[in-house]
Formats: sequence, structure tokens, C-alpha cells
Amino acid sequence: MSGPSTYQPQNAVLKWLERRLPIIGLVHSSFIAYPTPRNLNYWWTFGGILTFMLAAQIVTGIVLVMHYTPHADMAFNSVEHIMRDVNYGWLIRYLHSNGASMFFVAVYIHMFRGLYYGSYKEPREVLWILGVILYLLMMATGFLGYTLPWGQMSFWGATVITNFFSAIPIVGESIVTWLWGGYSVGNPTLQRFFSLHYLFALRDRRRRGAAHLGAACGRPEQPDRRRAQDREGHTVAFTPYATVKDSFGMTVFCIVFAWFVFYLPDYLGHADNYIPANPAVTPQHIVPEWYYLPFLRDPARHPEQAPGRDRAVRLDRHPGLPALARHLAGAVGELPAAVPAVLLDLRRGLSRARLARQQAPRRRLCVRRAASDPVPYLLSPTSSSSLPLLGFIEKNPSRCRTRFRNRSWPKSSATASH
Repeated sequence: MSGPSTYQPQNAVLKWLERRLPIIGLVHSSFIAYPTPRNLNYWWTFGGILTFMLAAQIVTGIVLVMHYTPHADMAFNSVEHIMRDVNYGWLIRYLHSNGASMFFVAVYIHMFRGLYYGSYKEPREVLWILGVILYLLMMATGFLGYTLPWGQMSFWGATVITNFFSAIPIVGESIVTWLWGGYSVGNPTLQRFFSLHYLFALRDRRRRGAAHLGAACGRPEQPDRRRAQDREGHTVAFTPYATVKDSFGMTVFCIVFAWFVFYLPDYLGHADNYIPANPAVTPQHIVPEWYYLPFLRDPARHPEQAPGRDRAVRLDRHPGLPALARHLAGAVGELPAAVPAVLLDLRRGLSRARLARQQAPRRRLCVRRAASDPVPYLLSPTSSSSLPLLGFIEKNPSRCRTRFRNRSWPKSSATASH
């Protein structure tokens, strides 16, 4: 992924293996000696965090499947069996359920970082397309997993979401019937969702994730112009420099993750999902997981036009949102369209400000004109540009000393009084 490998095995067995299957050389060139730009900040650690969280989700999911029963009459009881009877089953389930939320937190930060730094531009279009496909698979996998506990919110959430497909012309009703395995959500629906959840998590996401990682590493003759500068003077080896930084960011992220698991395990869930699914009783408010809020905003605003028809999705009643966030839930629906434009405008503004700062003549701090002058003055081509700075220095002398700590700053009793 990063060009010809420079790995030279010393052991005879490793030399034999390297000539026939250069897997160790591939790992060495991609994760140890890979040239990494010096200017990468902590926003780039979320790619590694996503890899760690995906591995954690797969491991905890495999353990949960050992005790789960995908049947409409036994699914809810099997989940309670995991929580109460299986050794550390409560920990495995909370790691898996809260891990899904933490996974989407990292995904959204990772996506917004790509939007801000322009990682979707040439020559990285394929990388962005693969990431969007992965994101859609994550959305589908998260929804399918949310239905597996087979509580009230799982059952009615599956009813509402699958009804969306009925909006497709001509084939919509047939798709809904096929997803249900009948004419209503029932045992065939649960079994199909379980198999698809397992398939997406283990097969498709792992394969496309490997392709996404390969595209992210790129080719040496086509580096990311917004990330990599001159490779000879501005790059370092991936290990230990980027590895240590990613490890630190991952540790901080895991601390936040553990706080939710051990102190607020049900904060992002819904209490109705601890009630067994009952087709005859509709919950007062059918709410999705928080990471689906932007996409279900329009059906919530116009429930009479939604494919679910009589099943209104209430976003402002989500129990996992604090009071302020509930009042702001109405604005969440506009985020997908507004955030890219805002980030683009912010980036352009910062670029213009940086360019203006580079082109402007350097201001220098001068000594006082007289011992009685309480305010040091700044020399610049125009005196009008110095007036705001003079007022700032007069009110904030300590901050100005920090800013110009390498310059001469004669002390006086007048300045000390400020």
C-alpha cells in the first residue's frame, strides 16, 4: 500500500516466509515505516479509534450470539438471561450497546474532519465514496441490531423503519412484505434481521473497511496534497510517532466509553425497550437511536406524510437527550445540509485570514516614548490599525506580555496598575 517494502527479515524462517508470502513486509511498510506527515493533529486519530471500536463490536457481538436466541418468543428472555445469568453478561451487552453509540460518535467526527480538511477531493474521491458506503452499511447494521432485543421500542421501531420502503413506487409494498416475511413484523422478520446484522458486521464491513484503509494509505506517487507536505523533510515514520499519538487519543476515548458503560449504561437507550414486544400496545412515543435523529426529522415533522402513516416518530422525547438537546432537536434535521457549507465557509475564512496575516507587515513592539507614557505603542504602516491594539494592551497587559515575551518590555508603575 505504501510502495516496495524495505523490510529485511533476519531469521531464516522469516526469510523463507517473506519470499513466498510477504505479509510481514506489507505490515512493516504500511504501519511501521509508512511516511506520515508531521502536521497531522489529533483529528486523524479517529480513524484508528474506529478500527478499535469495530474490533470491539465484533468480539462482543460473537460472545452475545453464543447466548442469544433469534426467536420472537424467546429473544427478549434470552437477552435477560445474558444480563442476569451469564458471567459478566451485563458487561458484554453494555459494551456492545454503548459501543454502537461511541462508534457513531467517532464516525461523525471522522466525517466532519474529512469535510473540513477537504479529504474528499482529488485524488481521494474513491476513498470518500468507500467511506460513504461504509457509513450506509453502519446505519443498516445499527438499525438491525437495535431490533434484536425485541422490546417494545425494537418492535415498533422495526415497524416504522420498514414501512419507509413502501414509499418506493411499484415495488415498495413487495419489498416491505419480503422484509417482514409476511404481512406484519413477526418471527420471520426477527430471524432475517439477525442474519443480516451478523452478515453486515462480519463480512461486508470488514471487506469494505480493508478497502477503505488501503485507499487511505494511498500510493507514494499520489500523496494527499492537503495532508502530506514534502516527504523528505516533513514526514516521520508511522511507528512510533503516529502510533503513540493514536494510542493516547484511543485511551482518552476509551475512558469516555467506560464512563458510559459503568455509570450511564442506559442513558442513550429507552426504558420501553425493557418491556417485551407487544403488537397490541403502541408506545406513547416511538423514538429512534440518537444517531438516526437527523434522518428521521422530516417524518417527525410531518407524520401524516410519512410511510409509517399513523406511527409518528417523536425526536423531542428521546430520554437519552438532556433538556437543552431536546429543545434543539428541531434544528438537528437541518445539520446534514448546513454543516458542509458552514465548514467550507469557515475554512475559506481561516484561509483568507492566514493569507492576510502572512502578507501584512510584521508589527513590532516598541519601547515607551517617555517614562510617563503608561501604554507601549505599536508601529505599523497605518496608525488607525494600531488603535484597537493599543486599547487591548492597555486593558490586558499580562496577556500582551505573554504574546510578546521575546521582546523588550520596560516595566513601570503605570503598567503594573493595570
